[in-house]
Amino acid sequence: DLVLAMRTENRLAPRTIRHVFATLAAMFRTAVADELIQFTPCVVARGILPKKADKDPAWRAQAIYTRQEVESLISDSRIPQDRRVLYALDAVAGLRHGEAAGLRWGQYDEKAEPLGALNLAKTKTGVPRSVPVHPTLARILAEWKLAGWERTYGRMPTPDDFITPTRNMTARTAQESP
Repeated sequence: DLVLAMRTENRLAPRTIRHVFATLAAMFRTAVADELIQFTPCVVARGILPKKADKDPAWRAQAIYTRQEVESLISDSRIPQDRRVLYALDAVAGLRHGEAAGLRWGQYDEKAEPLGALNLAKTKTGVPRSVPVHPTLARILAEWKLAGWERTYGRMPTPDDFITPTRNMTARTAQESP
């Protein structure tokens, strides 16, 4: 009924409706697992959930950061340095968030010619690839590796460490909230 009501109101994008349903379904699955309820009410017939789509199909093509916005995201000192590095990996190297979040220092080849390289083993497509490192990104990574990482985590990074781990030293997840 909730999904049908949201669809009828036509105020939310289909993708948002699916996210609301997924959040509720996860909550009720946990309640079943914790034996708080006997079954989940989040069962829908095929075709009830809308297809994944933006409310405005033209929006996504225009959802692009400007050069000035990217410069601010990677250089503004009000943003914590680990976040600026993560944003630089996303914006300057063009990595997907999951690729940047799972990147380890051992995957960064500073000596690759003509530019350094980020060697991605796990990608969305399953095909490993090597991404050239722009000189600006190389400077950001060098400063982070030489001083910032140690300031943040209390020790120098090893090749097995994530380039941008969470504050408790775990990998960032693709589902991480902004």
